[in-house]
Parts: sequence; C-alpha cells; structure tokens
Amino acid sequence: MAEGNNPETHNLALKKIAALRDQFLANLDDRLIHMGQSLDGVLLDGDATKNLRALEVLLGLAHKLRGAAGVFDLPEITSIASQLEQKCKDLLADPGALDKTGRKALLELFVGLRSASIDSSSNAFIDAVSWETLATASDKSGADTKKIIIVDDDIGVIKILRSQLSHFGFAVEHLIDYRDLKPALAAGPPAVLIMDVAFPGDIDAGVKTIEQLKDDGLLACPVVFLSVRGDFQARLSSVRAGCDGYLTKPVDIIELVDLMERLSKKTVEDAYRVILVDDDPEVAGLHAAMLEKVGMETAVVCDPMEVMGPIRELQPDVILMDISMPDCNGFELAKVIRQNQAFVKIPIIFLSGAEIDEAWIQSMQSGGDEFLRKDISPRELVASVLARARRSRNLNVLINRLGESELRFRAVTETAREAIITTDHRGRIIYWNRGARDTFGYDNAEILGHPVTDLIPERLRVNQQTGFETVARQAKDVFAERTFETSGLTKSGAEIAIEISLAEWQITGKTYMTGIIRDVSQRKSAEEDRARLLSAVESSGEGIILYDGDDRLIYANQKYRDLYPVEIPALSPGTSFRDIVKRTAYEGGVVDAQGRQLDWLEERVITHQSPGHISEQKTTRGRWVRIHELRTDEGGVFGVHTDITDLKQAREEAEKANRTKSEFLSSMSHELRTPLTSSIGSLGLLNASMASGLSTEARELLEIALRNNQSLLRLVNELLDYEKILSGTLAIETRPHDLCELLENTLDNFRGFAQTQSIELVFDRPAQSLVARVQEHRFEQVLNNLLSNAAKFSTAGSTVEIFLGNTSGTLRVGVKDQGPGIPTEFRDRIYDQFTQADSSSTRTYSGTGLGLAISKALTEGMGGTLSFETEIGVGSTFFVTFPEHPEAAAME
Repeated sequence: MAEGNNPETHNLALKKIAALRDQFLANLDDRLIHMGQSLDGVLLDGDATKNLRALEVLLGLAHKLRGAAGVFDLPEITSIASQLEQKCKDLLADPGALDKTGRKALLELFVGLRSASIDSSSNAFIDAVSWETLATASDKSGADTKKIIIVDDDIGVIKILRSQLSHFGFAVEHLIDYRDLKPALAAGPPAVLIMDVAFPGDIDAGVKTIEQLKDDGLLACPVVFLSVRGDFQARLSSVRAGCDGYLTKPVDIIELVDLMERLSKKTVEDAYRVILVDDDPEVAGLHAAMLEKVGMETAVVCDPMEVMGPIRELQPDVILMDISMPDCNGFELAKVIRQNQAFVKIPIIFLSGAEIDEAWIQSMQSGGDEFLRKDISPRELVASVLARARRSRNLNVLINRLGESELRFRAVTETAREAIITTDHRGRIIYWNRGARDTFGYDNAEILGHPVTDLIPERLRVNQQTGFETVARQAKDVFAERTFETSGLTKSGAEIAIEISLAEWQITGKTYMTGIIRDVSQRKSAEEDRARLLSAVESSGEGIILYDGDDRLIYANQKYRDLYPVEIPALSPGTSFRDIVKRTAYEGGVVDAQGRQLDWLEERVITHQSPGHISEQKTTRGRWVRIHELRTDEGGVFGVHTDITDLKQAREEAEKANRTKSEFLSSMSHELRTPLTSSIGSLGLLNASMASGLSTEARELLEIALRNNQSLLRLVNELLDYEKILSGTLAIETRPHDLCELLENTLDNFRGFAQTQSIELVFDRPAQSLVARVQEHRFEQVLNNLLSNAAKFSTAGSTVEIFLGNTSGTLRVGVKDQGPGIPTEFRDRIYDQFTQADSSSTRTYSGTGLGLAISKALTEGMGGTLSFETEIGVGSTFFVTFPEHPEAAAME
C-alpha cells in the first residue's frame, strides 16, 4: 500500500498539520500585539520619518500575516491582512495621505484583524485535502520487476533488443502483431511496454492501440514508443498518447537500458530531498509536513544566513524559499546560492504572500525556477515541488552520466600515448592530454587558449586563419580526408613528422575539432631507411629474394629477375617457393633440371627448407649462379644468388694454366734430373779418384761444380714435390719413429754444410726416446730445410740450437737461429710459394722460396704442424710438432 494511503501514517500527518495550525493560532495574538505596536508608531503625532519607518514595519508584518493565514486556510484574516498590506503600500507611496483619514483606515483594518482572529479555530481545510492523489513520491507498493513486452513486427530488431536486454537481467516477451497486446496484458502486466509506432497498413497503429488500451483502463505501466520516425508530429502523437519515452531506430542500447531501469522501478531509490527556507517557523513547518506526507525528506532553515551548510549536507532536489525575510531576502539569497557552481542546477521555488507580478520577474532574474503564493493549496504545492524534484533528479542523472562520460574520456585520453587536442570554433586549444605534453613539450598552463597553429612550423601557417581545419587544408587539398601527415613544431622549436586524425563536432551551432596526433618521426625515418635499403638492394649486383615463415614470397629484386626470367610471371608477393621454382624446373631454367624435372624440384625444395649451405647451378642461358640461403629470425628464408659465370671461367682458365704449368714442371724436372744425377755421380768419382792429382785451383773448381749440381738437383726435387702437392698426388706413408735418432742422423749429414757456413750446431738429446708417426725421408727433408734456413740467416761464428721435448703428449722439435728475425710485413706470407723476405735481384740469400711452403705441406701431411716465433735483431725459432705415438713405451 502506498504510504499516502496508509491510515496510520495519514492520521499522524493530519495530527501534525493540526498541531502546527493550533500553534499558529496560539501565536496569532503575539503577531497582532507586534502589529499594534507598529501601528501605534504610525498613529502618534511627531516625527514624520519615524511614522514612515513604523509604517514600513507594519507593512512587513501585514505581508507575513497574509501569507501565513493563507497557508493555514484562514480566509478572513488573509483578506483583511491583504487590505492592510495594500493600504500601507499606498500610504508609503503617498506620504501626504498619512493624515487622520489614512490613520483611521489603518486602525479600522487592524481592529478587523483582531475580530477575525477570535473565530479562527476550524479544521475543515485539513479534512478537505485529498492526499491520495499526492502519494506518488515514494510508492513502495511492490517489488521491482524486470518483465518487458516488446511489440514490433521487425524480427531483426526484436532479436537484437531481446539479446541485449537479457544481458542486463530483463525478461523480454515479444509480440509481432499489435492486436495480440490486449490478451498479453490480461495475462500479466509488464514493468514496461515498448511499442513500435508504425505497422503494415497503418503508420500510427501503435499510438492508436495505446490510446485505446488506456481509455479502457487496461494499461497502467510505463510505455516507450519505438520508431524509425523522429519527426515532430510522431513525437507529438506519442506524447498525446501518454508515453513515458520515445526512442528512434537504431536504438542506443545504453540509453535504452538506462530508460528501462528507471521506468521499471516501483521504488524511488532515494527519497526526494527539499530544503525550506522561511523565517516563519509555523509556515515552514506546515509546508514541510505536507511534503513529508508524500515521502519527501525535508529540512527547515529559518535563518537565511545559515542556509549554505544544510544545502551542502542534504544535497536537496528542490529549495522552497520565502521571499520576504530579515537581513537577506529570497532574491538575494538565491543569487548567493547560484554563485556556487555545485548548486547551480538545484531548482529554487519562491513562496510569497504577494501577488505574482513584478515579484515573479524578479524571482526569475535572481535564479529562481518557479513562483508560488503562500496560500496555494496543499495539492498544488506538493504537485509543484514533486514535479521539480523529479525533473531535478532526472537532470542530475543526465549530468552524472555526462560527468561519467567525461571522466571515461579523460581516463582514456590521459593514458593514451598519442597527443589528443581539442580546439574551439576559433581554433584555440581547450583540451590537452598528457600525450600532447610528451609530444610537444608544453604543459597545460602554457598552451591552453593558444591557437593550434602554434604547433605547426611558421612556413605552413596561413595568415588570418587558425585551427585544425587550416592545418588540414594546408596539408591536403581535400579536407574530407580526415587523416593526413604534416609537420609539427615542439616547444623547443624542433620540427617533427606527425600524423593527424580529425573528428568534427558541433555544440550550439559552433564547430569544435578533436585531433589525435601521432609522432611518426621514427616511422618516417624507418620508411626512409627502408627506401634506401630497397634502393641499395635493387642496385646490388646480387640477386636477392626473401620468403616469409610460410615460405611465401615477400620480395625479389631486379637482378634476381634477370637471372631467372622464366620465373618472372610467378614473382608476385604471396606466391609459394614451390610454385616459383616449379617454373624453373618445367620451363627450362636450369640445366641440371632437364630430363629430371620432378626429382630436381624435390631436391631444390629440400635444400631450400634446410638453408645454411652454398650450392651452384647453371642456367640454360649459360650463366653460373651461386646460391646462399639463410634462415631469418622470423623463420623465413633470405637468398643471395650471385652470378659467378666470370669467376667460373677465370677458375677454369686458371686450372688449365695450372695443369699446363704442372705438366711443364714435371716434364722439365724429369728432363733435368737424369743429366744432373749423372753429372753429380761423375763429378763425385772424379773428386774421389783424381782430386789428389789436381792442382789446388782445379780441386776448388771441381768442388764448386759438384756443389752447384747438388743445389740444382735439390731445386729440381723441390719443384717435383711442389707439383705433387698442387696436384694432390703427394702420398706420405708414416710409421712410428724415434725422433731423437732421426734428428741425430739429420744433424750428422748437415754438419758438413754447417761448417762451410762457420755455424755451430747444438743439440741437447733427451734421455728417453720420443716416438711419433712420420715418414723418415720427409721428416729429414723438413729438418734439412729448417736447418738450411737457420744456417743461411745466421752470421758466421754463431750457433743454431736444436731441441726436442714432450709437452702433455705433444712432441716438439725446435730450430733456433741467431739471425736478423723475420720482418713484420712478411710474416703473413712466409708460407706462400715462391716468396722471400728479400725478393730483389740483389738479395743476400739464395733460394726458390718453396722451402717453407713444401715443409709446411709435408709436416701437415704427416699429421703435424709447423709454426714460428721471431724477434727482430734476435733471431727466429721454427717449431715442428707431432702427437706422441701411443706405442712409445712398448718400443723402448
């Protein structure tokens, strides 16, 4: 049951109102005494100024009495007080009329007031009030319901609305035919009815149906009309039919849900709150009791100077305010309240006992929303306050929603990395987010209110024009393109590349713009780098091709296309590798694929899917191509195809020349070796058998001839070895040997040559045998070459040291001289064939330059290594190392 219809509550309210009326009547004598004292000041002869001041006080008292008597339904007192008030006004307007006649009229009216106050005890006005129709501010007769009926012949709309509303807890029943609505209502009323306006055959069928159901008393729930029409006539028809809402298609679901939530609630979540400001406590109390009767929460303030605190505390939906109050009248108080931005939206209803004339205009000018006479009936008072409270509450909901929307907007924009800037219709910046500060360097205080063109270089500005629109037009000829690129200007004066997306919106006929600005300097730089890279790739002499992780083509440069012209029709981004090389296989692009296309294709796919190696292939156009494919970080394949035709031809020519050289060396060496061997043998016999019979000069010549022939034979042998090394036919069979014995044998054979060079050989033989796998003759050949070099480069009288040691299973032979050392610039080429540190025609030391190259090849052929250490002016040491043979202990 509604609170207004509750008998107990009804009786309590009536008792409170009766008590307030009794209190007013009890205090009526005090009011009249106060008025009589003021009248005495008017009637007494004396100072005219004092008479007028007393008349002003009497006017104020008569005004208040008229208003209060009207509130408590005392018509006779109200009438006489009104006459007295008017008489005071007339006399104040014409002080000359305050003569005996005027004073007599005042006295007669005052006497009439006292007579009327004697018979003022009737409570009839209270019993006559019909409260039932006012009990609507807090109807708590039933629980909230979520049932909604939608009547619409558009199945698509019904499905969408049913799905969306169900997510918010509403149970939706839908009807296709508006004629089925009457029986549906009989089965159970909904919380809200959503009705389409137009149906096939009748564009106003929905409105007519609602009007008829209401006339028949079958429809009491809120009604929301839904229509594709948004014209005035359609909305007017819906209002006349008693609708509670009107939505146009397509429906904004948030707006729809909010409306459904509001209309489906039977309970006012929070009672309407009213502050009553009146210096007459009886009148204020009576009005408060009337409002509380219908469920409103009230607060009475009798001192206008103390009203701000209760307003902040109660946050009222309506302020009900008397006009005539001491110290601060209602108009002044309204202006003070309106100065606070938080209270601007609170409706103010003025109450006065005066006629609604100039006071009404003044009330509006001071910020009031409505003007009521104090003697208004309870029904009218409650209805006016209730209407204002509802509108205030709805307005607050909308304002709060806008506030939430703004907070969401600010939350999103403040966390955005992009600069978000809004300008007004004059192009001045009115909003600036954190991203804008980070992009341009200005704080809010430094930039708000400035023209947005401050953010673009001066060379791009247009005289007498500001705003994003100018920037857009400057950057693009057609403003319809709302995303464009231009240059921005930071606080420091630096230019940056920016991209702007614009949104235009209007309020009160003025155009505003919001721009989302991205600093694309890095992107532009990356694009420029990419363009430079592509230019370099395109101008490269290598064929470049790139595939993604799915083995589909991303890019192929022009050189690649030149190498494989048969693939060009397939070289489109997105084409698979198999489809591309299939053309090579079946269109005759590669020599090796001819006659075995499918096998070649599968082989090529397998090698492509396992990149990392280098392969070569010959095209049918006679070009040789080296292919080097690598896997990218993203799982794709990067291929480099190099035209090596010229290199191949040069290599073939070099190999041919090398074969010719090798054949020449081999032939020449054999041709020279036979006569040299014979010559050396003959000279040796001659030296042995006839040397004693020859003169000293003849013996010297014989020895010179023998030495030269031996040197020439060594040269021939070196050339033969070198030819075998180059041709890969040098075979070295190794077996375990005691390196100490091989070293001593070699040194014994070399001492004669050392003596001719005045060189002393020093060898500290190890106590134990040191065994390694070597070929005896080749090992001695290597040592002879190292000893020969050491002797040649050592000065006469110096020493060449030979040592042999074992370090962790590695045998190391060293030959150390006391020569000049190896020049720094020659060290990297010391093992090259036919090279010497001094290659001039006047060099001091003879030789072919093959010795170390052959020694290195022989050492490595036996599984060892050859290295050296050198110091200028001190000498050089060459090391020959071999792994120790594991059978060394058994051989001992």
